[in-house]
Amino acid sequence: MPFSFAGRIGRLPYALWSLAAFFSQHLVVVGLMRAMGRPLSLDATFLIMPLRSMTVFDKTSVLTLPLALAFALSAEWALAALAFRRAADAGFTEWVAAYAIVPVIQIPLFAVLCVAPPRVARDPRPPVGDDAAEPMSWIAVTQGGAGGSGLDRVRGRGRRARVRRL
Repeated sequence: MPFSFAGRIGRLPYALWSLAAFFSQHLVVVGLMRAMGRPLSLDATFLIMPLRSMTVFDKTSVLTLPLALAFALSAEWALAALAFRRAADAGFTEWVAAYAIVPVIQIPLFAVLCVAPPRVARDPRPPVGDDAAEPMSWIAVTQGGAGGSGLDRVRGRGRRARVRRL
């Protein structure tokens, strides 16, 4: 499913699905404006935020704006899911998906995600021979943890020290 947050997506499918989701908002607004007999100005505001162009009229139907908002939210969901999956494929942080719905940032982000090469998948098999890492001893881990928490206590960063300062 292309609008799921699970999995990864390549550059070309991401570009095609994202263009469809992004410009579907514009098509819905154009259709609604024509159905209402309203003029539509094709300016930068319409390109960046198509739903905004519907809110400037005084007399719109009671159902028009909530339905347009519901469609815009579903399109934003799709854009966020696609950006999340593409970021996972490109090796970016998945927080990129939050910026995929910000009106001014989403267009440059779309361009970056379209050209970013996919991340090379790691080999799931453990290394063998000289490349193999030595297993970490539980004793060393315990000593490091105890030493680190002991240093925190000595430096006054323990729980009681924080409570007293407050």
